[in-house]
Amino acid sequence: MDGAHLCAPLYPVVSEWLRANYFAPAFCVAIAIFSQQNGALSYLLSRPIMVWLGNISFAIYLAHQPLISATARYGHANAWIELPALAVGTLALAAGIYHWVEKPTMAWSKRVVENHYGNATALGPR
Repeated sequence: MDGAHLCAPLYPVVSEWLRANYFAPAFCVAIAIFSQQNGALSYLLSRPIMVWLGNISFAIYLAHQPLISATARYGHANAWIELPALAVGTLALAAGIYHWVEKPTMAWSKRVVENHYGNATALGPR
């Protein structure tokens, strides 16, 4: 399926504001370009570190704000020290959340669905 056919179903669900501002056609062009997956950006985004960051992205979202709040409340060091420490702390906490909470929860929920519905592949991608 080419990029133009991928974009056609998006028009009904894209809000009026986006269509009025000509964002939807640009978004469809971007989908058509990136769907080919043979450019430099696709290559960069498929690197293992980027895939790992994508896997832990929700955990980063969960972890960053408590660490920022704690740093703002208790940390008064130089920003050159605080910001890298905050980034490393966020990645470490996010990796822990992903490996010890998110992955086991996803495996558990998959088992529940498979026990209830049988083969879960009919319900969506793995």
